[in-house]
Amino acid sequence: MQQLANCRHCGGLFVKVHQPTCKKCQMEEEQWLKTIRTYLKEYEDTMVTQQMLMDNTKIPFKFLQSLIRSGRLKLSQFPHLEHFCERCQKPTQETRFCHSCVNELNGELSHYEEGKNDKVTLVREQDDNQSLTYTLKKNR
Repeated sequence: MQQLANCRHCGGLFVKVHQPTCKKCQMEEEQWLKTIRTYLKEYEDTMVTQQMLMDNTKIPFKFLQSLIRSGRLKLSQFPHLEHFCERCQKPTQETRFCHSCVNELNGELSHYEEGKNDKVTLVREQDDNQSLTYTLKKNR
């Protein structure tokens, strides 16, 4: 389904089909990806850091982060080309979140799912003085 959206990179308005970026930024991102791959193949140095890559290819930080987050630039081959966790900002080799944040998020999600399955029943009680009391009763 097509809808209007703002480009994630330039903020321009475009018709979104699948990508969160406009055609111009998609083409620019593809060009940056080709440049990075050429550089990494040419130097095949596993000691390449993010700063070295940005300095030598002139790629903007936001495009590099976008390529890493989307998984289009694999970090497993270049251990010094680190990325930062979107949640805690610690260096990581993962695409979006570090291992500890993934574990925490999974724990929170499972805790939420367990609580979601609890049933709540409204109980109406009337005592001898004809006063009504409503209580919530959790059924497990």
